[in-house]
Amino acid sequence: MKSSERSHQSWTAVSKSLFVVGIFAQVAILLLILGSYFGFYPSNVSPLPDRKVAQLPSDDGLTLRHVIHHGAGQPGPRARRLDVTPDRMVHAEAAGQFGPFVVKQAPITIEKPSRVHKYDGQRPMWSNMSPIWVAQDVAAPDVEDKDTVISLASMCEDAYKPGPEDPEWMDVGESYNSSVPFGWDDSGIRGHVFSDDSNNTIILAVKGTTVAMFEGNGTSGHDKENDNLFGSCCCGQGGSYWWKQSCDCMTGTYSCDDKCVREELRKPNRYYQATIELYEEVQRIYPDANIITTGHSLGGVLASLIGLQHGIPAVSFEAYPQAMAAKRLGLPAAGDVAPLRKNTGGFHFGHTADPVYMGTCNGFSSFCSIGGYAFETICHTGKRCAYDVVKDWGWRPSTTTHRLRYAIESVYMKYDKAATCVDEDVTQDNGTEYHFFIQVDYCHIDVLE
Repeated sequence: MKSSERSHQSWTAVSKSLFVVGIFAQVAILLLILGSYFGFYPSNVSPLPDRKVAQLPSDDGLTLRHVIHHGAGQPGPRARRLDVTPDRMVHAEAAGQFGPFVVKQAPITIEKPSRVHKYDGQRPMWSNMSPIWVAQDVAAPDVEDKDTVISLASMCEDAYKPGPEDPEWMDVGESYNSSVPFGWDDSGIRGHVFSDDSNNTIILAVKGTTVAMFEGNGTSGHDKENDNLFGSCCCGQGGSYWWKQSCDCMTGTYSCDDKCVREELRKPNRYYQATIELYEEVQRIYPDANIITTGHSLGGVLASLIGLQHGIPAVSFEAYPQAMAAKRLGLPAAGDVAPLRKNTGGFHFGHTADPVYMGTCNGFSSFCSIGGYAFETICHTGKRCAYDVVKDWGWRPSTTTHRLRYAIESVYMKYDKAATCVDEDVTQDNGTEYHFFIQVDYCHIDVLE
C-alpha cells in the first residue's frame, strides 16, 4: 500500500514538473511572437522597415532622377552616380527617356521573415532569418493596368542607355582621387532611379544583358558570366562546347560542388552583391520611400532577387527563370516548395514566343547555346504573367523576340489588357531532375552539398 502511494506521489510530481515546463514553453513562444510583432530585436538583428501603403494618383508620373553604375569589384570607385537635373533634362537629345512615366499602384501582400540577421558572409542566408513569418501590405505597381506595365517596361529599356561621357558623374562612398580606370564602365551593373514629385515612390530599373556574339561589346562578357552563374546548373560547365564558363565548381562528369557555386554567387565581383549595394545606395538617398525594382532579362533576374532579399515588389520583363539562383542564394522562402512560395511580391512578364523567358533556350543548336549562354532553369519565383502569342497569334518561338523594345511594341502594346499573373505551376512532370527538391531546372548532375 505504501509502495503504491509512493508511486502515485512520484507520478504526481512528474506531472506537475511537466505541467510547469509546458507553461514556461508556451510563455517563451508567446514572448517570441510578441517580440517579433512589436519590434523587439537583439542588437545583431535588423528589423524590417515598415512602409506606408499609399495610392499613387493616376495622373502623377515618375521621372529619371539618378543613374548609378556599380563597378562590381573592378579597380576604381566602388560606384558612381549621375544626378539628372532639370537643366540636363532640357538639353537631352532624347528627353522621353527621363519620363514622366505613369505608374498606378495597388496594395499587395508580401510574406517575409519577421526579422533578418545581418549577413556575415559565412552562414547560409536562410540561417540568418527568423522562423516566424509575417504578411505585410505594401504599395506595388498595378500589374493589371496595361499602361503601368508598359511604363515599367519603358523604364527598363531606358536602363540600356548609359551616357558615360557626362562630366557630372560622382563617386559614391569612399573618394577615389585617381581617374576612372580604362574599361571601368565596361564592367558592372547600372541602375536608373525614377521618382515621383514627392519622393514617396522610387523605381529602380536595372540594366539587363548586353548581347554580343563576340565579347568586347560593353559589358557583354561580364554579363554572360553572370547569366551562366545564375542560370546554369554548374557555372556553364558540363554542357555545350560554346558555353562560357563562369567558375570552376564541377567536380566530375556528372557532379557539381553546390557550396562552391553558392560562394561564387556572393563574391564581390559578381552582380548579385553589386546589385544589393546599388539598392542600398538608393535606400540611403530615399530612406522613407517605397522602393520598387524592375528590369529586363538579366536586369529582371537581379531586380527579382533584390525583391526577395528585401521583401519589396519587383517586376521583371522577359527574364529567364531564377528560382534555382534564389534557392542557392538562400533568399527568404517558406513552405515545402521554397522558394516558389506565394506572395513574394515578384511579377515576371513575358511572352510565350521568347524561349529565354520560357526556359527553353537550352538545346545544343539553340542561339543561346551557340552564343555561349547556359540556361538550364525553368521556374520563376512569384507569379508569371505570360502573353500567349503562340496560342493567340500563332507565333513561333525565336530569340529575336527577346529584345525589350520589340516586346513592348509588338506584344505589350498590341494586347488589349495586361497579361494575367498566376502562381508558377510546380506540379507538372516534364522529365526534369529533382536535385533541388523542387522542379526548378534541367540539371542532370549530382549536386554535392
